[in-house]
Amino acid sequence: PEAEENFRYYYAMRQSMMDKIYSTAVRCSVEGDTMMKPMAAAFHLSPELDSQYLFCDDYLVCPVTEQGRTSALVVFPEDGWTDLYTGERHGAGEAVLPAPPDRIPVFIRAGAVIPARIHEESALPALAPERMRQALLLTPPLAKRETRIYPSPEESTAFCSEPCPGGFMVTAGGPCGYNTILLYGKWEAETEEGGGLSCYAPAPHMTAVRLARGWRKLRLWEVGQ
Repeated sequence: PEAEENFRYYYAMRQSMMDKIYSTAVRCSVEGDTMMKPMAAAFHLSPELDSQYLFCDDYLVCPVTEQGRTSALVVFPEDGWTDLYTGERHGAGEAVLPAPPDRIPVFIRAGAVIPARIHEESALPALAPERMRQALLLTPPLAKRETRIYPSPEESTAFCSEPCPGGFMVTAGGPCGYNTILLYGKWEAETEEGGGLSCYAPAPHMTAVRLARGWRKLRLWEVGQ
């Protein structure tokens, strides 16, 4: 039962990442890049650091392959990193972190703009395709960062994420069709037209923002910061 539960969880997680995986595959095909990078190639770190890798430009994956081991020594490169499961943020450096059998340590790069598929009610990964909808998962940038999302080989949308006082701005290169934004922590948001947006907490450590399709610029600020 435990193995089946873990399989269902990670299958749902993979399905929620499919738009990101597809977009990265298109970008790599266009640019002659790779979807998985060793740390030496991605961040010019030691080639001997082979226990973790960068996946789809934004995911730092640190699998534990030693039987019975329940922790992982994670080397965080320059940039900020957000824990995929808890939202805890990490800076550059080393840390020994829990790695229980049902969790692969995964961290999201600062300034990420990630297309995701989420449950239409809870805004979390779901198994039922008919109850899933598209969203953008964002992490706060430490510096200006640009991302291009490919819904298909023939079309793409550029996004620019950059810090601003109290939070950050996200600008879409064209009318944005994503009407749900996901963030770790407690956030408030407004579009360039002004006015607050509907925010709710799909999980204790997350904020979801609903907005009209076609938005171009979004300002987000962290509550309590």
